[in-house]
Amino acid sequence: MTGSDPVVSVVVVADGPWAETLRCLTALARAAAGLRHEIIAVDDGTSDETAHALPRLPGLTALRGDLRQGFAAAASAGASQARAPLLAFLHGDAEPHPAWLEPLLRAAAEHPEAAAFGSLMVRPDGLLEGSLEPAVPSPALEPVTALPSAALLVRASCFAAVGGFRPGAAPGDEGPDLCARLGAAGGRLLLSRESGVLHHGRCRPSPDRSVPPSPRAAGRGPG
Repeated sequence: MTGSDPVVSVVVVADGPWAETLRCLTALARAAAGLRHEIIAVDDGTSDETAHALPRLPGLTALRGDLRQGFAAAASAGASQARAPLLAFLHGDAEPHPAWLEPLLRAAAEHPEAAAFGSLMVRPDGLLEGSLEPAVPSPALEPVTALPSAALLVRASCFAAVGGFRPGAAPGDEGPDLCARLGAAGGRLLLSRESGVLHHGRCRPSPDRSVPPSPRAAGRGPG
């Protein structure tokens, strides 16, 4: 690896309206500023202006699938183009906090025994997803048994060793399914309470257009 190679490849799965995807990518640009990274954005069969607007954005690789594949297949297509030893996955309905990525990279550097790292998933009302607990950032790293795919950092070697996301995983189960296989292979899973993502949830789905071939590269910009 040279000094110009990315440390992390961020794969964004865009399967909702363009405004949602643009919000995610705008926040990601802030969160990744100053870090050696590349962004791979996968358009999962949207039918609005995403198909035209996404490839025009500077600083990313845009992939396009003409028909809807689902998160697992779209994320895997993005990962297949990644160059970095760390893979970060973001769903288009997630809005990373400015401090989202750096704490995850630091945790990966300090804990080589861990395979995957997750963030606080914060609802728009300021509470943690799945609880009534307020989202309060702290330096703590907590061992966990599962992490969501909507905002996830995983070592590329570990991701490949367990076969990546399982195509048959039910929507929403892609992350826990992957984590179960990572854990079975001996990899630890760590939650960084210093890293956070505002998870809006799907506001309005883009119409599906069924099951297609793999996305094709639509353009590549600097990372």
